[in-house]
Amino acid sequence: MGKSKGSANEVKVAKSLGIWLYTDAKALHRSRGSGSMFHHGAIDECGDISPLRQGLYWPLSVECKKVETTCRIELLVKHGVKSQLYRWYIKNQREAHVAKRFPILIFSRNNFGQLCIMKDVVKCIRNVRPVWSVCFGVKRFIIVNLDDLTSQINSQKFLKNIKHILEKRYE
Repeated sequence: MGKSKGSANEVKVAKSLGIWLYTDAKALHRSRGSGSMFHHGAIDECGDISPLRQGLYWPLSVECKKVETTCRIELLVKHGVKSQLYRWYIKNQREAHVAKRFPILIFSRNNFGQLCIMKDVVKCIRNVRPVWSVCFGVKRFIIVNLDDLTSQINSQKFLKNIKHILEKRYE
């Protein structure tokens, strides 16, 4: 897979999240240093998606991956902590911890749409039917379809849940 597919995927995710969280398709963008963490102006970028303007509450570290496979989800998580999805998530989690953000891994598979993997701690997403639930070691994760998340969960409630989690984690 070339960088253009990954970049196009990040732009698509930024637009979808921008519409859902801020009712603005241009509120978020693909980070200039996509895949790295850096500071420019007053905006810290962490992950592949970041706010386009200052002052926008952005508590997430979103890592986007384009998975070129048609295998079932269970095969992607089959090897637990040795699986590629877990390694991507842990890398994002480390960067999110430094920036005091909540990590979400969004990946797409050929013809299967966008899927989100996050720790099963966000209470409001428990109303979304998971595509898969998995334990990596002692940590429980949930995989949900991004379209289901954005259509079934109130964005302000989601942001409020994330803010509460981060406040407890970093007090």
